[in-house]
Amino acid sequence: MREHRTFTISRLKRKRGEIAGQILSVKGQLKMLQADLAAIDRSLGLLDPSIEPRKIRVLKPTHRFKYFEAGELAKLIFAELRKSAGQPVQVPPMVEAVMAAKGLDKSHRDAVREVSARVLAQLHQLAKRGRIQRIGRRVGVSWVMPPQ
Repeated sequence: MREHRTFTISRLKRKRGEIAGQILSVKGQLKMLQADLAAIDRSLGLLDPSIEPRKIRVLKPTHRFKYFEAGELAKLIFAELRKSAGQPVQVPPMVEAVMAAKGLDKSHRDAVREVSARVLAQLHQLAKRGRIQRIGRRVGVSWVMPPQ
């Protein structure tokens, strides 16, 4: 029983050290961002003294999905639709094909969920532009290249 407690204490100490290290890192980033913000405020003041920086609307940071370059997901979707030779393709097999093409782990639930959402959003965009066709609604919806 003593060994379990020693192991648990060791793991908790390690985890505490990791979290403390993350806090230090974030504090350093915060200081740098505050210095950058102060420099921009000073520049705005020099260029236009009537500007009140605190009244400038705060923008939330955007999150760029790191797995796909611009336009890459659409290319992967078109490739999968071409492979189907005119047969409708549902989202789950398309997500599997996209993840396989990118070498992503299909057992990682968060990655599957994120890729699924991206694929579905891209499919809707492509359909809206008339580049692909949607067959059906909701559960069981399929996608196909339009006849040319």
